[in-house]
Amino acid sequence: LKPTVDDLARANVIEERMHSEFSKPMLAAIVQWAAYNKGLRTLLVQFSRSEPTVEKSFERLAKTAQWRSKHRISDICVKSYPVQDRSELKRRILNGFFFGHTKTSGAPIYYSNMALVDLDHKDLVPGKFGMDDLSVIWIQEMEYRERVLFPQRSKNDGFLVNSYVFVMNVEGAGLSRLGLTKLLKYTALLNSVHYPESLAQLYVMNCPSTIAWLYSFVKPILPKVTQKKIVFVRGNGHEELLGLTRDEGMIPRDYGGLGPPQADLLESFNHEIEGWLRQQAVYNEFGQGLSEETRAKLSAFEGLADG
Repeated sequence: LKPTVDDLARANVIEERMHSEFSKPMLAAIVQWAAYNKGLRTLLVQFSRSEPTVEKSFERLAKTAQWRSKHRISDICVKSYPVQDRSELKRRILNGFFFGHTKTSGAPIYYSNMALVDLDHKDLVPGKFGMDDLSVIWIQEMEYRERVLFPQRSKNDGFLVNSYVFVMNVEGAGLSRLGLTKLLKYTALLNSVHYPESLAQLYVMNCPSTIAWLYSFVKPILPKVTQKKIVFVRGNGHEELLGLTRDEGMIPRDYGGLGPPQADLLESFNHEIEGWLRQQAVYNEFGQGLSEETRAKLSAFEGLADG
C-alpha cells in the first residue's frame, strides 16, 4: 500500500528517535538491512504500521535492532551447520520452497507441506533440537527472501516488492501433527515481530477441521492485522493460486497447475539457497555433526528464539 501522510509523519518521528537513541551497532544493523532492497524510509513505514501508536512502533523497531545486532543476523547466513546437515534439516523441518509470484504485486510465493514436516533429527543433531537451532535455518530463508527474492522481483517488475504469499498445504495433517503447534507459533511470531508487514497473505490449503482447531491455539498470539491475512481453503487452492498468478505454469503440479511437482521444486530451491549461502562472505566448514566445538562457534545465536 502507498504510504499515507500519517504513515510518513510517524516514520519521521521514528527516524529522529532512532538516530538519537540507538547505539551504533543497533543503527548499523537497521541501515544495513534497509539497504538490501526497500530503503530506510520504506522499512520505517512498515514498522510504523505494525503498531497502533508511534511509541509502540518505535519499541518494536528498537527490539528488532537489538535482536539483529546482538545475534549478528547479517552473519547468520555464513555461520551455521555443516552443509550436508543443514540441507537435510531444511528439507525435514521447513519442507518449503519459493516458486512463482503474484501477477499484480510481484510477491514471491512460498509453499510448505505441513504433513511432510519431520521433527525427528537425532541422526543429524545430537541431543535436543531447540528453538535456537530452528531459528538459524528459518531466519536464513527469511533473509534470503529479504536480500535476494525481494530485490529480484523489484528489479523485474519495476516497483518495490517487499511482501510474500505463504501457501501451507495441510492435507493429511491430523492430530499426529500436534507437535508442530509450538513450531508454528514460534515461526509466526518471529516473522510478525521482526519482519512486520512482510506477509501479504497466508493460504491454508486442504484444510480439515483439526487444523482449524490447532489454529485456535496460535491465533491469540498473532497481531489482528496478521489474523485478517489468513485464508482457509478446503481444496488444493488451484482457483485461488490461479487468481494470484494468472499463469498455470506458476502453479505446482500438486496444486493442479502445469508447474513442476513440489518434490522437484523443493530440491531445486534447496540447491539455490545453498548456492547463495556458500557465496556469503566467509563460510565456515564445521565438519561432521555438531561437536562441542561447533556449539561454541554458534554461541552467538543462543537466545535467538527469545527475540
